[in-house]
Amino acid sequence: MDEVKKLSIANFNITYGPDNDPMLTHFQDILYPAFCNEQKVRTSKNVSYFSDVELKLINSEYVLTGNLIRETHYRVRTIVVDNELVPSPSSVPTAPYSRFIIYLKSHRMILVKNEGQSPNLKSFQAVLRKVVDRYTREANRERDKADLPLLPNAVINIVNMPLPDSIDETIKEFAKIKSINLRFFPLNNDIDPAPLLAYVRSTMDSVDSKTGNLTFNYQKLYMSF
Repeated sequence: MDEVKKLSIANFNITYGPDNDPMLTHFQDILYPAFCNEQKVRTSKNVSYFSDVELKLINSEYVLTGNLIRETHYRVRTIVVDNELVPSPSSVPTAPYSRFIIYLKSHRMILVKNEGQSPNLKSFQAVLRKVVDRYTREANRERDKADLPLLPNAVINIVNMPLPDSIDETIKEFAKIKSINLRFFPLNNDIDPAPLLAYVRSTMDSVDSKTGNLTFNYQKLYMSF
């Protein structure tokens, strides 16, 4: 029986510096080397890092592929011996991973979890933010010594893209919607699909804002299906 793996599709959004330069502007001197140097991000329970990162040409489009590995331990407390529970405390090392594919032209990303405990999109974003920030700081120390221009900071937002059918199914579970909150962050030269969003972004630019939220409150909006 074939094993079912969970696949997520996301918008891989990265900009740089005060002018929100798009992702490919610093792909060679920030993003790609940060992915490739296998920096380890440590927490109290595990160590995460990117591995086997490659730049490939697939169907005339460049993609970045690799794995996000999480080294951790599975704690065993009891086992069954002769049909009886027996205390057997131990710690088993494990390394669940997720495979990723990033389409550099469209800024779309696919993340495939190898097992249930594999890193998800939220973990991917957290690790990448730390890896890129650490790489940029270390590179800038060397650039400062060599009197070279410093690299800009990266703004990283990886947003899950649910399918329209799944959105419809989720909304159907609710009889009433009290509010809708829209979250904004710098885009990779994408075009906003609606005049309202374009206006909000122009207002953000006028006050030099990188991120923002827009909330609509509903007093009498009831959903019927």
